[in-house]
Amino acid sequence: MIKREVLHIGLCKARHDIMTNDGEEVTDFFFEKIENPHDYLHIERTAWDKIVSDVIPDFDTVYIYVTGLTMALTSVLKMFRLNWDDFQTIQLMHYDRETNTYKAQLWK
Repeated sequence: MIKREVLHIGLCKARHDIMTNDGEEVTDFFFEKIENPHDYLHIERTAWDKIVSDVIPDFDTVYIYVTGLTMALTSVLKMFRLNWDDFQTIQLMHYDRETNTYKAQLWK
């Protein structure tokens, strides 16, 4: 299977409308809804399922638009760490209010 080059994915759906810096809408998310933000095991399992079913098979580079809960982000990063060798690049995208764009923070 040939991997696509880049995935743009949001952390939590419906927290904010997310557009890439190229003007494309981000429509894929790790979490549709988090019922209990302190159910870390459930959050980690949801992140794991998304990574192994949708992300690892198809992408070399992942841009994660950081919107939402800290525990969601740490769970996603923890699950990526378990599959570290499958990715060349993971970028965390943080919103910059001054420029209305996202700034990349290299994670891996």
